[in-house]
Amino acid sequence: MKHKKPAMPITSTNNSKLLVLGKFFPLEVKRKGKKYELALEKEKIRIRIPESVKRRNLEYDYLRKWLRIHLAGILDEFIATHTKNMGVYVNKIHIKNQKTRWASCSSNHNVNFNIQLVALPRFLIEYIVIHELAHMTHKNHSRKFWQLVQKFCPHYKRRRQELRRYSLALRENKMWGRITPI
Repeated sequence: MKHKKPAMPITSTNNSKLLVLGKFFPLEVKRKGKKYELALEKEKIRIRIPESVKRRNLEYDYLRKWLRIHLAGILDEFIATHTKNMGVYVNKIHIKNQKTRWASCSSNHNVNFNIQLVALPRFLIEYIVIHELAHMTHKNHSRKFWQLVQKFCPHYKRRRQELRRYSLALRENKMWGRITPI
């Protein structure tokens, strides 16, 4: 009989790190040069703001825009794959700062995604996309809905557990509070 290892908590001992794609990154912010630059490197997120810009905390606005664009690319990839596989369509996609939901969809086939999804590992983002696309066929969380989710995400129960762990880590992460103020 196999014993499962208990899940390790997802925490950062340093609240100056930002959770992105399931990993904590320190921010390196410098006012340098004439152009805006942002790079997700192996060990850090590097932000360059032009020396001429004097506004304080501009890096959080710039980072929020960059995270939104990065998330849009990931969502586009998963939506293109799974709409085709699931035989559904999406009308419009919106990325918002939602307080309590990872995502939601409307009867018009519009889908709203929380910008904080970009904090999650890609496999959890994919699960949320599948979950929302399943709502295009089944509007509730019926047995048929979960069967459809399982067809495209066989380990969806494990994904839901992981999602709870990441929710807690995001609530505790002060950097996300600066990027997505409520």
